[in-house]
Amino acid sequence: MKFLTTSILTSVVLATAALTPTSANAQKGYVASIAGVWTGRGIIRKSSNAPKEAVRCRLKMVSKKNGGAFYVRYFCLGIDIKFETTGTLSFNQKTKAIAGKLVTVGVGAFRAQGKLKGKNVSLTLSGKDKKTGKPVKGSLKIRQSSKTKLSSSLSATDVKTGKRFQAFKASFKKQ
Repeated sequence: MKFLTTSILTSVVLATAALTPTSANAQKGYVASIAGVWTGRGIIRKSSNAPKEAVRCRLKMVSKKNGGAFYVRYFCLGIDIKFETTGTLSFNQKTKAIAGKLVTVGVGAFRAQGKLKGKNVSLTLSGKDKKTGKPVKGSLKIRQSSKTKLSSSLSATDVKTGKRFQAFKASFKKQ
């Protein structure tokens, strides 16, 4: 369960920083505005019954396909958690659709799908628990407060208990 929730959380944080709008310009402007390095602090709960754990995070994003997609590399550390996620996410300026695949080293792959609405991003994350093979789902909400600050939260379903819980909450600054 530790790695399962960690991988969902990693995907969430990646999507949080990567998909937050800072420009109403064309695709090139939007992706260019999110490219760079973001750092943040927050909390993670590994399961519905686990205590909260503080984490520090670093995210690097690179524009691809003339602004229609971007590559992400994410690294996060806590007392008991260390993880890295990479992947490519696409953004369609006309439909505001977001889609892609994020891979957490040693854990697995997760599909991210959603839409951009104003300054808010709503994503659905899905994958499989590597140990049990059970489906894993999460719901991400992102709020941008300025060009250099954003916050995000993830609710997930605990694979063992079936309970919905807040698995992640963090604030980020663009460096």
